[in-house]
Amino acid sequence: MRNFVTLLGILLTNCLLFSQLKSILVLNEGAYDYVNGKSEVPVSLGRYDLQSKTYQELVQVDDARFASDLALTGKSAWVAADQWLIEFDRTSWQVLNQINIPGIRKFAMNDDYVVVTRGEYLKKLSSYVQVYHRSGLKLAYEIPEADMPYTTESIIIDGDRAYVGVNNGFEFGKEVGKVLVIDLKTLQWISTIDLGPDGKNPENLMRFGQKLVSLNNKSYNGSSISVIDLAAADVKTHSVTDVQSLCGTSVLVGESVLYQEFGETEVGKFDLVSNTSGYYKDLNEAFYGMQYHPQHEMLCTGITDFKTFGKVLVFTRELDLLFSFDAGVSPGYFAFESATVDVGNDPGTLGVILSPNPASGSIRVNVPGGFDQLEVFDALGTKLLELNHPASALDGLTGGTYWVRATRGRASGTAKLTVVQE
Repeated sequence: MRNFVTLLGILLTNCLLFSQLKSILVLNEGAYDYVNGKSEVPVSLGRYDLQSKTYQELVQVDDARFASDLALTGKSAWVAADQWLIEFDRTSWQVLNQINIPGIRKFAMNDDYVVVTRGEYLKKLSSYVQVYHRSGLKLAYEIPEADMPYTTESIIIDGDRAYVGVNNGFEFGKEVGKVLVIDLKTLQWISTIDLGPDGKNPENLMRFGQKLVSLNNKSYNGSSISVIDLAAADVKTHSVTDVQSLCGTSVLVGESVLYQEFGETEVGKFDLVSNTSGYYKDLNEAFYGMQYHPQHEMLCTGITDFKTFGKVLVFTRELDLLFSFDAGVSPGYFAFESATVDVGNDPGTLGVILSPNPASGSIRVNVPGGFDQLEVFDALGTKLLELNHPASALDGLTGGTYWVRATRGRASGTAKLTVVQE
């Protein structure tokens, strides 16, 4: 097997830092008996430690039928669970803030505000879009139901604008396909993007460069992808050819949207460059939630029977299995905790040159002026190699993403590379 190496990163400057992935947080929906109206397995939040390779449950949310979103900000973890928006301290796991928001679906934050989407089956709400002050969680703005009477789902915040997917997904046969644009400076709903007749029921909004991408589940009779050019105010919607019912889960990975039809095991891919879709891989598992970490090129997925077990499978961006671990029942939402590793305090930066590029076999490392130490880290920040002689070659690296760091005195330089096996 030959190794081909492509240098993906550019040299870092000034005080050089890179991120070491410490752990994966998992929000488990648990199991709820809707017939008898009681929780059989509570909603829970757990953590998988990548160093010790152990999973620990951190908190339970006992009075919630399900969970619907998870996010990290600073030293806090935020959870949407049934009727609650909760902020936890990530050190003590005590509740910092908690507010009752019936029908909360998703949330997204900037420095000042938390934008919330809402929807409840067979229940009318006074508002389906609300904006809260991030500090103290006081209501700052809402769109009254009389002005916008449809349930909402996914949110993307870009600077001072929030983009909210409107689906009306709880009123079967009357699904809607729109994206609201809310100005978070003035707290006003300023415009609406219509996704067209094939763009009904937007379920997942994603950001791709200067565009928004929406995965839509139509009237649960197929799926489509809308590409919204924000600069040109242009919308193009494309049917996903290999999905007959609806996409159960989807995620943006590089220049593609990966998706899986509900209840199926095949993963499809929509290429955002060619605007084509089709079969990608069959991993023999029906996923319940997917989340991608672009820096570490890691894809987390959950599998469950919705009653007794949950497991997390972690893949490379090419969907090669890295590892797996047991979690709570119905693991559907993931977040990544990282530690920042300082790789140099001197303003001077060393050049790290890997050649040939692309390469087969050994990878030569050249640092003009020499180095005292050369280190190689994997994508998680784990040190794999440490070399001290001035003429070095890297041999035997398997497929994956790596960081190569050279130091000389207090100066350092780091380059990111990917090894691809043919």
